[in-house]
Amino acid sequence: MGAGADAGAGGIRMSLRTRRGSHGGGARAAAHRQALAQSAWFALLRGAPTNAAVGVGAAQWRPVGPIGGMRDGVRARRLCETHQAAMNVLIVLAHPEPLSFNAALCHAATQALRAHGHSVEVSDLYRQGFEARADRGDFVRMTHSQRLGYAHEQRHAAADRGFSADILAEQDKVAAAELIVFQFPLWWYAPPAILKGWFDRVLSNGFAYADGLYFEQGLLRGKQALLSITTGATREELDADAGHTGTLTEVLRPVAGGVIAFTGMTALPPFVSHAPASMAPSARVAELQRLAHHLQALAARR
Repeated sequence: MGAGADAGAGGIRMSLRTRRGSHGGGARAAAHRQALAQSAWFALLRGAPTNAAVGVGAAQWRPVGPIGGMRDGVRARRLCETHQAAMNVLIVLAHPEPLSFNAALCHAATQALRAHGHSVEVSDLYRQGFEARADRGDFVRMTHSQRLGYAHEQRHAAADRGFSADILAEQDKVAAAELIVFQFPLWWYAPPAILKGWFDRVLSNGFAYADGLYFEQGLLRGKQALLSITTGATREELDADAGHTGTLTEVLRPVAGGVIAFTGMTALPPFVSHAPASMAPSARVAELQRLAHHLQALAARR
């Protein structure tokens, strides 16, 4: 994973910093890829069992299989029955690189939740070839053939499932989910365009909100949503830039407030992995474990 693979807010600075500190970038990149392929977190990304102890801060974490460490399905079911009800979770992944840290976080979350008896659906938008552009093809039939009033057509399509098949498939996942995790990098202080297109097309008028039915009365009320993001810049760099860009909370408000809260969902505090491209492999493993534990705790509180 190169410096720009998960770059987002501050990603340009990250790329410049990498270039300044290195000569012979091709050789360094090749060495980095080789080290990545051998790292424990990459093995976890592939779901490969490993018995190598990995240093996580002062502690030692010994993964014995995919994240969550529970290969026994009976044990997972018993844990679920004893301590918590099973939860339906949808993870929407918006990153083009299957070997990115965003993909690793998605995999870690999926493994951890399933190991504890929860049901997990993953919408990997790039892998699915999800269409981000909203147009007439989103509707089986149009109420006005001469002019596209998108929100108007959405409202009518929602009444009789008159959306295109790809939209209906995503809406069915949303409808079934109790928790939705949006996993993405910050690019230019915003989600990738493909995720914005998912918001536009899937969280439609008549499905996620309607006239007078938004915020506390939104049609998706009762669901929770978590923004799990990576940044190109470190926490300190983001703080230093906040006078120009706003704080990270302010940067995320259009999504947390304007999308999640607007549709009635509860916006949970975001999970942020700062500058994963700068992390040592052991630190990346620690981040995967941190997200896994975070989601397990969220599910347990439901």
